[in-house]
Amino acid sequence: GVKIENWDFGGMLFASCWVTQQEEDYPQWAMYGDAMRGVRITLPADPFDWYPFDPGDGGYVSEMHTPLPPALARTDHYKVVPDVNQRGAFLREVRYVGDVDSVWREACEIGEGSLGVKGSLQDLAGCKSKRWEFQKEHRFVLHLMGRGRSQGGAIRGPMFTSIDVPLSAAAIGRMQIRMGPLSSHADRVIVESLVARFSPSIGVEHSH
Repeated sequence: GVKIENWDFGGMLFASCWVTQQEEDYPQWAMYGDAMRGVRITLPADPFDWYPFDPGDGGYVSEMHTPLPPALARTDHYKVVPDVNQRGAFLREVRYVGDVDSVWREACEIGEGSLGVKGSLQDLAGCKSKRWEFQKEHRFVLHLMGRGRSQGGAIRGPMFTSIDVPLSAAAIGRMQIRMGPLSSHADRVIVESLVARFSPSIGVEHSH
């Protein structure tokens, strides 16, 4: 996570990382696929239900939407800060740069208890070091702001490090699961039994 002065951006931004390429990638299988014995999950590019966003507290209401249901988008402890274009561009292509810290410092104008951002924090969260360019990563990024929690004039994130965003029933119905190159017959039996129990329409296939 990125931290500039007393602003802990890593505590406010929650990312889910994916790729959009259809072809399988051996480095990805090796790094993230349980030594090539795991699974690859394919979903539609927009796998969420969307809800009108009500910031409450007399905040500005516009045509913003959030993939979190109202009960999860604003609570006594935090609230989501939607990007203006969030619904249309929630899945962002990662931008690979030479120096991530410099990009953040150039975009953020930090004053006494104030923060100005050129663009949006969600866009900045889509920056990653060029050394990872081989991943061709895309990210869903949520910005959550803690409520009633400030320290040294900086607004903090919520008191947790992860949040589940519900998938739509339609997206789950279109899910595809591909077994890793080194998965065993027993691995496939486990996956197929889970699919049969929870969503029989999901397709299960072997690695190519």
